[in-house]
Amino acid sequence: MAYSGIGGDPYDGVTWSKRMWNRTFSVLGQEVVININGDRDADWALKQMDSKTGNFLPVLEYSASRKALEPSRDPVDKTIRKIVWYKCGSPPPNEPKCGYREKKPGCRPGNI
Repeated sequence: MAYSGIGGDPYDGVTWSKRMWNRTFSVLGQEVVININGDRDADWALKQMDSKTGNFLPVLEYSASRKALEPSRDPVDKTIRKIVWYKCGSPPPNEPKCGYREKKPGCRPGNI
């Protein structure tokens, strides 16, 4: 049974779902991205607390429709917001000093 000239069975949900895969839709002014696997790719923001106001503000933003990760800008002065690392000036190391299993050379229980 054809459906409004598009073709296909209107009760075949699997086929209708697959027609949406690997496409971007504009819904209520927002972009909704459905990837090649049929999963929705969402926009997201990494936020940190502003120590002066106590408000959480974005420092990084990801746009699924543009596939872009960008630093956030202050809406007033347009400066890029920086990530503030607690008690240090850089990101923490990728692994502990002695490794995850404490088997790096020179690391024995009691020497840490």
